[in-house]
Amino acid sequence: MVKEMTVQQMTEKVLNKEPLFILDVRNESDFRDWKIEGENFAYLNVPYFELIDGVDSIVDRLPKDKDIVVVCAKGGSAAFVAEQLAEAGFDNVYTLAGGMQAWSEHLHQAKVYEDDQLKIYQFIRVGKGCLSYMVISG
Repeated sequence: MVKEMTVQQMTEKVLNKEPLFILDVRNESDFRDWKIEGENFAYLNVPYFELIDGVDSIVDRLPKDKDIVVVCAKGGSAAFVAEQLAEAGFDNVYTLAGGMQAWSEHLHQAKVYEDDQLKIYQFIRVGKGCLSYMVISG
């Protein structure tokens, strides 16, 4: 059975430096330009169109002992490939909800300071490497 991983859960894996295997089924140029980066992530990029007839060509390149997240632009192609992996006997397969589009839009909020007068929040767009702050006073 294929499970779904939210961008919030993916963010936690990035921030906590957890191990994860990402099967990115976007075109090679898109993968080279931008991917989900994690310190302990491993990757395999095989374009979706190469997997339409089945996943037999890649099953020996996928780990059985790690979670595998299948990623595409918006989620549809990843769901198709993830279902094939589940049928091939993988029980550790996820899709990223909303794909790379959702990853690019996700904003992670963290309170970084608070006292009686002041609150400071940090906003991280993890997928794009952007960082902003909000200061609340009075």
